[in-house]
Amino acid sequence: MTDLTPQEMLDAIKKGLEENSARFREPNLGDELRYLWSSIQWKRYQDFPVPSDTMKLMIGGKDVIAEELATTARDLARQIASGEKIDVLDQSRNLLFVLLVAWAHAGIELPEIAAALRDGSSAAGWPRKIERRPK
Repeated sequence: MTDLTPQEMLDAIKKGLEENSARFREPNLGDELRYLWSSIQWKRYQDFPVPSDTMKLMIGGKDVIAEELATTARDLARQIASGEKIDVLDQSRNLLFVLLVAWAHAGIELPEIAAALRDGSSAAGWPRKIERRPK
């Protein structure tokens, strides 16, 4: 492993996160996710003028959503193994869409998603991860 102390690890992680945050700032993925989220919110109700995949999943309920999530994740795993970038991107988009539908169906809101992502990937989540690491 490493001879760094937990505090040195945390400092290195914070520095890396800051550098990567600036490096990957464009394009604004947040705007794209907000657009997709608002589209899902609009389509989740049966008054949407045209039948949609979102409506089918929402009407089908948690079991249908869970099955679609599992199927899409398996499809993505196969595409990753094949190594075709365009297919990985296509299945990743599908998985992200179904995941957003699952969150919407569960009543989870964007601020909760953002907080969970921030906690898991930011320096705030690392002390917990450092404590769990093998010695």
